[in-house]
Amino acid sequence: GKLNTATRENTEEIWDKYGVLLGIKEADGDYVNSDFEDVNTYDLIKLVVRSEGRSPFTSLKDVKTAYDKAIKSLLEDDNKKGSSGGGGGGGGGMSIGSSVAVTDSEILKDSVAEVPTSRMFKDLPLTHWALREIEYAATVGIVNGDNLGNANPDAQITRAEFAQLITSSFDLLRAATGSPKLDFLEHNDTKEAPEGKEFSDVPYESWFYNAVDTAYKAGVVSGYDDGRFGATDYITRQDAAAMLLRAKDASSLVITTQKDEIKFTDSDEISAYASDPVSKLQKYGVINGYTDGSFRPKAFITRAEAIKLIYEIRRLSGNL
Repeated sequence: GKLNTATRENTEEIWDKYGVLLGIKEADGDYVNSDFEDVNTYDLIKLVVRSEGRSPFTSLKDVKTAYDKAIKSLLEDDNKKGSSGGGGGGGGGMSIGSSVAVTDSEILKDSVAEVPTSRMFKDLPLTHWALREIEYAATVGIVNGDNLGNANPDAQITRAEFAQLITSSFDLLRAATGSPKLDFLEHNDTKEAPEGKEFSDVPYESWFYNAVDTAYKAGVVSGYDDGRFGATDYITRQDAAAMLLRAKDASSLVITTQKDEIKFTDSDEISAYASDPVSKLQKYGVINGYTDGSFRPKAFITRAEAIKLIYEIRRLSGNL
């Protein structure tokens, strides 16, 4: 399952856990060939884990067999073009498994098999874990692709981009303009909208000014002590959780779901201001953490993860 949803961020985790069984690491944790560290692991994974939109594997043995077959095929194609392949593991090549060597990792980049992708975004595989959520967000106008038609689902997202996402996803304008209906909001205890704040890194002419200004007036976002909003900083998981809970409350969305509380293994690393939002979103069923029991509060969130969280809040509150 991890291989079938592999991202750049978790490939090393996959190698660490399954490297020996895959035949790419020794029992002591070292790669069978030190040069393997130079390979683009993400592209290598993509080569073998996709088969008409489905994972073709039922066991780790199948995975290793597919790796060996894929590398052998690449070498044969490369040799036909006149480049040298083969060999054991010396001479600067890198071995995968026990017998097949790759002499040029760059051939992987141009030889990755075609992957069936979304009709909306050409870089969104049909097997992507957030396919439904990203396509939904695009359909209702929450997100757009870049000028090349890519969704960039696994790219990290900045605080400015996240502010744009939440203002596009939730009705923050009413909260920002000080509606009398705001009395019940726990994150905004005044009927009056705060004055606009001129963050030093949010110029009026910037594309994200309106989003940040609206979110600030609605009590959803705040800046740093030095007067910056941190517009170009990547947003952490705990900051995203805090902003999302405030956005939910500011837009008067109600979620009645109540799940058992999960004690994350790294809960002591969650900053005080984010502790309550993380706890509430977990009990709502919006966030679950990682399979190892951690939440990773200070890790950066990806575009796909951000869209997934927004989707879940809208779904659970009956606003899809």
